[in-house]
Amino acid sequence: MGIDNTAIIGATASIDRTATIGAYAVVDARANIGACARIGACAVIGAGARIGRRARIGAGAYVGDGATVGDNVRVGDGARVGPGVRLTGSLLAGAVADS
Repeated sequence: MGIDNTAIIGATASIDRTATIGAYAVVDARANIGACARIGACAVIGAGARIGRRARIGAGAYVGDGATVGDNVRVGDGARVGPGVRLTGSLLAGAVADS
């Protein structure tokens, strides 16, 4: 667990102490990462996005500005969650969820 030393974290991001942030991941300003969430290597979490408790964001995935990924939701490797989207169910690798 913890934040990889290569990850880039916005100054105003909120990350629960039990969350894991992978290598070269980016967590932008005002993003909120919930308890026991896992952010994969090279994933990007946009400004003001919310990642729920126990959510899993795959390697290279993108969660847009202001998007919400619910508790226990999985976003596959390389998947894209568009800005402002509220994702309540899992998203397969490489899939796109836009508003």
